[in-house]
Amino acid sequence: MERCLAADPARRPLPAELAEWCRAEAGRELRDFTHWLPAPLAAEIARREQSAQTPPPQRIPQQPAFQPTFQPTFQPAPAYAPTRNAAPGPPAYSPTQGPGAAHPAYAPTQGPAGTSPSPVYGAPASPAYAAPAAPSAVPAASSAPRRGRVPLLVGAGVLALALAAGGTWYFTSGNDDAGKQPTASDDKPKTADEPKDAAPASQPSGTPKASTRPYTVVFQDRPVKFLATREFGKINDVDLDFPKVAPFGEMSSGDRELQMGFEDVRSRTPFGKSKGPTPEQCETGAATDPIPDRLPQSDLSGADSAIVKGDLLCTVTSKGNLAMVKIVAVEPSSEKLYRVPTYLTEVTLWKRQS
Repeated sequence: MERCLAADPARRPLPAELAEWCRAEAGRELRDFTHWLPAPLAAEIARREQSAQTPPPQRIPQQPAFQPTFQPTFQPAPAYAPTRNAAPGPPAYSPTQGPGAAHPAYAPTQGPAGTSPSPVYGAPASPAYAAPAAPSAVPAASSAPRRGRVPLLVGAGVLALALAAGGTWYFTSGNDDAGKQPTASDDKPKTADEPKDAAPASQPSGTPKASTRPYTVVFQDRPVKFLATREFGKINDVDLDFPKVAPFGEMSSGDRELQMGFEDVRSRTPFGKSKGPTPEQCETGAATDPIPDRLPQSDLSGADSAIVKGDLLCTVTSKGNLAMVKIVAVEPSSEKLYRVPTYLTEVTLWKRQS
């Protein structure tokens, strides 16, 4: 132990030297574990090992048989014995009237037509039964109709008159238009001031109709830049009554006429292209030459663009005024993803007189 606790590592014994020393002291090899425990302890270990390998059988405790402790104290009732004799039954039925004369056999009292009835043996001597007389001939029908058929005949006559009147009206009403003579206004030629593409008979729904009402200029050729956004989800609203352009949310939804989006242009009031700069031409163009209320970015670039420089876009604003947007210049987008152009415009607003 002193060498093992020496401060100098060189003086400490090596593991092989310690193993040799332990073998010499024990008097046997180090890996020989025979009888290395005390005999009593080894015997107890062997006993417990054998007990674990052969466990004792389980014993099921036997329960004692159930013995009732309650004893009944009542006595069984005696058997029932009737105390009254049974009442005598009703006497057997016996007829009080002797058999009478047999009922005479039935015989028909009328033979075939043209023969007289023959008597039957044993039949009573009462006079023969007379057959009912044959019904008399049906009286000839009278020429006057019965009372129950009068309403039916009257109803049939009314229905015939109604059908005749309806057929007459149907065949005569179809010729009303044929008898019309053309008037001078139908053949009146159009003047040069009228637009070539006049409004059709049926206007598309949602577009205002052209009118010839007087107009008052509110402002004219006011420059406005319709700026398209270059960020996903961003929109600029356009109010032509002011006019102004503001980000989405800063303007009431009832004041905007256009929305410049990152991927399209949307109109909130119907727009159309005008043939000229007058208010009459502008309102006629808004009514007769509409453009879609949504123009995707694919329709706003290239030679086939829906909006080009020089276009006159007209609409009736949310406040009932007539607005004309003149496209002065088109600035294409430099973005690859968002390609809606920016438009430099001049806006003119007229107040429509009622």
